[in-house]
Amino acid sequence: MRRFLGQRSRCAHWSVALVSLACATLLAGCSSGNALFPHTYKLMPQARDISSQMRPTDPRELSKQALEAYFIQPGDVLLLEVTDLESDIRVPADQTVMPDGTIDLGQYGRIVVAGLTIEQIEVLVHDVIQVQEKGKTIKPLNVRLNVADSARYYVLGEVNSPGAYPLIGRETVLDAIQAAGGLSDRASDCQIILSRPTPPNSCRIVLPVCYNRIVQLGDTTTNYQIRPGDRIYVATRTCLEAIKFWQRDCPNCPDCCSCALRYGVTPAVSPFVGGQGPVQMSEPVPLPSPEAVPGVPEEEPALKSAGVRHRVATAVRGRPKSLPGGRNLMSSAPAPPAPPKEAIKPASLDSKAGSTISVAAESIERNATARR
Repeated sequence: MRRFLGQRSRCAHWSVALVSLACATLLAGCSSGNALFPHTYKLMPQARDISSQMRPTDPRELSKQALEAYFIQPGDVLLLEVTDLESDIRVPADQTVMPDGTIDLGQYGRIVVAGLTIEQIEVLVHDVIQVQEKGKTIKPLNVRLNVADSARYYVLGEVNSPGAYPLIGRETVLDAIQAAGGLSDRASDCQIILSRPTPPNSCRIVLPVCYNRIVQLGDTTTNYQIRPGDRIYVATRTCLEAIKFWQRDCPNCPDCCSCALRYGVTPAVSPFVGGQGPVQMSEPVPLPSPEAVPGVPEEEPALKSAGVRHRVATAVRGRPKSLPGGRNLMSSAPAPPAPPKEAIKPASLDSKAGSTISVAAESIERNATARR
């Protein structure tokens, strides 16, 4: 009985030690960023609820759309060019839009261009110059956008380089996260959202992002196209997420197809709407023969056999060119017999030279017979 009680006491001590070690590990993990109730980079309940509603019409990686017309904002850089080289009209070429939304046209004054498109600015500049140059016919000026500094998107939260990044127009969620240096070691793969700017007192747009499906399965369902002003927010991983090591997929991610193509063929897909859709190939496509292609003449039999002999000669280069039985590797027909020795006697030689050659040939034949 005493031994039994002693064993129970030792087991209790070991249990307390293991529980203490587990608690210490858990607290250490939480202190390094996996907080049970994180105070930084935590998703709001409203954002979590709104992100559970999918929007199938939003442009994605394989269904991108051209962005709407760009409106000039302070900080953008314009380039003004006079199309008529013989004209005496001179305006400053490089124009940075000032904080008040104006640009300087030199002797023609300053005009407000903020909130206008490129086409509207071209008409405005032409009209201002035409009013001051009375009696002259002014040709339209060319206005180009050199730097679109006001078109930006934001990547915030658990990324290595959070901040604002310039928008080109073709970026997706994956491009934005990679531009921000990728996810940090404390990021939650299941708590990534994309929120878009909306007017006051209107419906909010919050889209879920399934990062693991994007990078591991190539699923473009949540790889949305980035638009100006988009915010990508990456929350901090909690201790509960770290403990659930068996949970490989996110519960809020939509169901996707788990089928695979029979052949490793990359679908030919146009990334923008209006292009060719994905081409599914169930069987490998054989290469067309010359007979099946109209306008291509059939190859001559002699040239075709010559090409085959050339490929065979290339494959067996360095090997003997004949096989036992007198068959030639370069042809399927037997090798032609050697001409008789008398046929190779020069007809122009005199009798003495001819006899000498005959004696030499007979000597060679006798030596070959003796070796056999």
